[in-house]
Amino acid sequence: MVILVTDGFFEWANTSGKCFGFPRLHETICAFHSLSCEQIIARLYDRVLAFSGGTTEADDLTAVIIKRKPG
Repeated sequence: MVILVTDGFFEWANTSGKCFGFPRLHETICAFHSLSCEQIIARLYDRVLAFSGGTTEADDLTAVIIKRKPG
């Protein structure tokens, strides 16, 4: 699996000023790696939104995931 994301995902800060960060990004991708690319991106977006606690998006959010099908 190849994952490309812009910094808008991992730099989105919550109300305390703490960024979502690489560890949460990695954890999210690992948790949902068996889903389709579209579903992984949707779950990632959902987790970033939940983490942000309603703060405003300060940067663009772009994600591309490429997975090799088994077989």
